[in-house]
Amino acid sequence: MKKNFDKTLSRLAAIQSCFQSFFDHQSLKNLEIEFNTHRFNKILDQDRLKMNYDKIFFKELINYIENFKLKFDIDQYFQKYVKLKRPFKRLDIITKVILIVGTSEILNNQKINKKIIINEYIDISKSFLNKPEVSMINAILDKIYDNTSEKKIN
Repeated sequence: MKKNFDKTLSRLAAIQSCFQSFFDHQSLKNLEIEFNTHRFNKILDQDRLKMNYDKIFFKELINYIENFKLKFDIDQYFQKYVKLKRPFKRLDIITKVILIVGTSEILNNQKINKKIIINEYIDISKSFLNKPEVSMINAILDKIYDNTSEKKIN
């Protein structure tokens, strides 16, 4: 089993909460409470893996996402990184959510090594998406990380 798997599960929980917020328009704070009440330590998959995530880290991720949504127009923010025939707003919801959660963490947690943080979101993406979308997420998060790092250095 992967070292720090509880952080990976926290990222997955943040992605699932953000995804749910697209459909029922609940605040992420409410979904955080709901997730902790109804999904923490519950069986996640057919391998009987339990959703034992790091609640403190999950809360941090939710705060990062909320701050990101307050600070930026999400469609405009990603448009400079998405160089496709279709704009960010036309991407499928799971792709958008993974980009939002990953970017929120990158912008707020520059202490984590680039390779580690991007690989976490790529591994999670592989569970939901096909290779072209996973590659796109990888490229976008890579550019965002590099852009953020350059701004902090200068």
